Amino acid sequence: ASTQEEMNEAASEVYLAWDHALNAVWDILREHRDQASMAYLVQEERAWIAEKESAVQLAGAEYEGGTMQEMVESLEAAEWTKDRVYQLR
Repeated sequence: ASTQEEMNEAASEVYLAWDHALNAVWDILREHRDQASMAYLVQEERAWIAEKESAVQLAGAEYEGGTMQEMVESLEAAEWTKDRVYQLR
Protein backbone atom coordinates (compact mmCIF):
# COMPACT_ATOMS: atom_id res chain seq x y z
CA ALA A 1 0.00 0.00 0.00
CA SER A 2 1.45 3.31 -1.01
CA THR A 3 -1.38 5.77 -0.43
CA GLN A 4 -3.29 6.44 2.74
CA GLU A 5 -6.45 5.22 1.06
CA GLU A 6 -4.75 1.90 0.22
CA MET A 7 -3.42 1.60 3.77
CA ASN A 8 -6.90 2.28 5.15
CA GLU A 9 -8.32 -0.42 2.90
CA ALA A 10 -5.61 -2.92 3.87
CA ALA A 11 -6.20 -2.25 7.57
CA SER A 12 -9.92 -2.75 7.07
CA GLU A 13 -9.26 -6.07 5.33
CA VAL A 14 -7.10 -7.22 8.26
CA TYR A 15 -9.89 -6.37 10.68
CA LEU A 16 -12.50 -8.14 8.54
CA ALA A 17 -10.34 -11.27 8.37
CA TRP A 18 -10.13 -11.42 12.16
CA ASP A 19 -13.85 -10.66 12.46
CA HIS A 20 -14.62 -13.61 10.17
CA ALA A 21 -12.33 -15.79 12.29
CA LEU A 22 -14.16 -14.68 15.43
CA ASN A 23 -17.50 -15.56 13.86
CA ALA A 24 -16.15 -19.00 12.93
CA VAL A 25 -15.05 -19.58 16.53
CA TRP A 26 -18.54 -18.58 17.72
CA ASP A 27 -20.10 -21.08 15.30
CA ILE A 28 -17.96 -23.83 16.80
CA LEU A 29 -18.76 -22.76 20.34
CA ARG A 30 -22.50 -22.83 19.61
CA GLU A 31 -22.17 -26.42 18.40
CA HIS A 32 -20.26 -27.64 21.45
CA ARG A 33 -21.49 -25.63 24.43
CA ASP A 34 -24.66 -25.98 26.45
CA GLN A 35 -27.19 -23.16 26.77
CA ALA A 36 -26.00 -21.98 30.19
CA SER A 37 -22.41 -21.82 29.05
CA MET A 38 -23.40 -19.94 25.90
CA ALA A 39 -25.54 -17.50 27.86
CA TYR A 40 -22.51 -16.64 29.99
CA LEU A 41 -20.31 -16.26 26.90
CA VAL A 42 -22.84 -14.00 25.19
CA GLN A 43 -22.95 -11.75 28.25
CA GLU A 44 -19.16 -11.71 28.38
CA GLU A 45 -19.00 -10.97 24.64
CA ARG A 46 -21.28 -7.96 25.00
CA ALA A 47 -18.97 -6.52 27.64
CA TRP A 48 -15.95 -7.25 25.46
CA ILE A 49 -17.58 -5.51 22.46
CA ALA A 50 -18.23 -2.38 24.52
CA GLU A 51 -14.62 -2.39 25.74
CA LYS A 52 -13.29 -2.94 22.20
CA GLU A 53 -15.42 -0.14 20.77
CA SER A 54 -14.19 2.23 23.45
CA ALA A 55 -10.57 1.29 22.73
CA VAL A 56 -11.10 1.78 18.99
CA GLN A 57 -12.60 5.24 19.53
CA LEU A 58 -9.76 6.19 21.85
CA ALA A 59 -7.16 5.02 19.35
CA GLY A 60 -8.77 7.00 16.55
CA ALA A 61 -9.32 10.13 18.63
CA GLU A 62 -5.70 11.19 18.19
CA TYR A 63 -6.28 11.32 14.42
CA GLU A 64 -9.89 12.55 14.49
CA GLY A 65 -10.89 13.97 11.16
CA GLY A 66 -7.58 13.00 9.59
CA THR A 67 -6.87 10.52 6.86
CA MET A 68 -5.18 8.08 9.26
CA GLN A 69 -8.13 7.78 11.64
CA GLU A 70 -9.78 4.94 9.72
CA MET A 71 -6.55 2.94 9.51
CA VAL A 72 -5.71 3.37 13.19
CA GLU A 73 -9.23 2.36 14.24
CA SER A 74 -9.24 -0.68 11.95
CA LEU A 75 -5.87 -1.86 13.24
CA GLU A 76 -6.97 -1.39 16.85
CA ALA A 77 -10.17 -3.33 16.17
CA ALA A 78 -8.15 -6.04 14.41
CA GLU A 79 -5.79 -6.42 17.37
CA TRP A 80 -8.63 -6.65 19.87
CA THR A 81 -10.48 -9.14 17.69
CA LYS A 82 -7.39 -11.27 17.13
CA ASP A 83 -6.82 -11.41 20.88
CA ARG A 84 -10.46 -12.40 21.41
CA VAL A 85 -10.19 -15.20 18.85
CA TYR A 86 -7.25 -16.65 20.77
CA GLN A 87 -9.02 -16.21 24.12
CA LEU A 88 -12.10 -18.07 22.95
CA ARG A 89 -10.11 -20.69 21.10
